[in-house]
Amino acid sequence: MCGRYRLSRRKQIIEEHFDSISGEEDWVPRYNIAPTQPVPIIRRHPKEPRAEIMQMLRLLPDPARTICAVAAFLGLRRAEIRGLEWQDYSGAEIRVMRALRLGVGHE
Repeated sequence: MCGRYRLSRRKQIIEEHFDSISGEEDWVPRYNIAPTQPVPIIRRHPKEPRAEIMQMLRLLPDPARTICAVAAFLGLRRAEIRGLEWQDYSGAEIRVMRALRLGVGHE
């Protein structure tokens, strides 16, 4: 399919599996999530980035550093990273609104 996802587990099961707590409202399983729809993400130690990633980022010049940080911390696919625009960033969140594949254009 064209970049669609599924969320096949209830919030309680995900929280128990990852031993986490979320302030988000409960969700029900969805099996046809488009790239433009909001979905929950799971980050490992969101306040303590992994040391290896930080070491790698320190060695890179911008804009490569920014692109690698987005890929490492958000878990986006290459097409989704290519589709990001500044309007997608609000200061508090990044909304993935499009995916850009090489030679194909907007999806």
